[in-house]
Amino acid sequence: MPRAEPGTPKWLANKMKAKGLQKLKWYCQMCEKQCRDENGFKCHRLSETHQRQMQIFCQDANKFMDDYSSMFEKEFMRLMKTKYCRTRILANTVYTNMISDKTHIHMNATVWVTLTDFVLYLGKTGKCKIEETERGWYIEYIDREKIEREKAFEQRKKIEYSYEELKEKKINEAIEEAKKTGKFIQSEYTGLNKKSDEKIVISSIKATRRESSASKAGVNVLIAKALSKGEEGKGHVADSLPDKRFSVENDVVKGAAKKRPLSSIELLLLENEAKKRVTNTAANLKNQQNSHSEMEEKQQEKDEKGNPPTGKQYSWLCKNIVVKIIDRKHKYCNHKGVIVSVPSDERDKCEIQLNNSEKKKTSAHQKQLQTVIPKIGRHVLILRGQYRGLRGEVKQILPDEESALVAIFDKHSGKVTTEERLLFDDISKLHER
Repeated sequence: MPRAEPGTPKWLANKMKAKGLQKLKWYCQMCEKQCRDENGFKCHRLSETHQRQMQIFCQDANKFMDDYSSMFEKEFMRLMKTKYCRTRILANTVYTNMISDKTHIHMNATVWVTLTDFVLYLGKTGKCKIEETERGWYIEYIDREKIEREKAFEQRKKIEYSYEELKEKKINEAIEEAKKTGKFIQSEYTGLNKKSDEKIVISSIKATRRESSASKAGVNVLIAKALSKGEEGKGHVADSLPDKRFSVENDVVKGAAKKRPLSSIELLLLENEAKKRVTNTAANLKNQQNSHSEMEEKQQEKDEKGNPPTGKQYSWLCKNIVVKIIDRKHKYCNHKGVIVSVPSDERDKCEIQLNNSEKKKTSAHQKQLQTVIPKIGRHVLILRGQYRGLRGEVKQILPDEESALVAIFDKHSGKVTTEERLLFDDISKLHER
């Protein structure tokens, strides 16, 4: 019987019948098709489409089972996280809510045979708290993100608490050190001394703030003066600060904080801060000088590499290397030969023994010559750079980059020490007798 065309009354009737959930045993997960009765499911199993899908399934059954299982678990945990978070609920209730969606992944396509097996899996992996009762399995979602947030908060709290303890410890150490050196002045409390006709004036909070700001301003001025003096030398300021402690105290008391003099602890802290700032200033100046000198050296090396000396100051000519004459005005243009001698007074000129001729010799300037690159496996002599004068073997030729990969031999042992990529102008074929 042909299938009903879309839009016809028969098609609409079939859609209305198929609306809602059907029996699970008549559902094919591979084809994602729900049959309404046993006869329809039997016909579907015998169809060509189902047979092709089953052949694909048999090729790698474990892969399909794992994929369906992960999809089922992901959907179940999404429902637990969003709808049943922080709630102890029956597992069957969550499963019923999940399968209410017609397009859900059926459990018969997963590795779990029953819902109990799936609940035990959630408890074993620590994703949910499980509890077995007379009514069934109860589950409760474990919020891992909340646990991580709480751990981070506790750790941050410990760090802040340890910082406060460290600060208090430093203050106590400063007090003990001041007591040992005799610079600590214990505060003394006296009674109220006033005349009978004298009025008692209580200052407001605003006035106290003004005084404290004035005292801070005076202290900042003194520290700035100490730092300005410290630019002349680190040791000079470090030695002068302890001697002038009492003068600093007098200046602060007279100028900015007449009503509230600084205590010994505050003076010690100010001295320590001034010393640290002077030390840091001197260290920064030294680091800047070192970095500046390093930059100048690097720039000088870069300039030397980028602009090598020319003429008599620099010559790449060496004996026993093969060169090619490229000057068209030369008598033996495009001829190759071996350099047999290089005059000591004129390093940019040489005498060349032409190839295939034992008697013919000619002289040429290095501007008229070009280096010769041998085949792979042949030996070359390095003419420029840090490996000048060493021998090497050509491993790879890169014509597009006008360079070659050369294995460099040690001068004494003759073993390969390193491999470098050198330009064609920096190497030349070595004449092997």
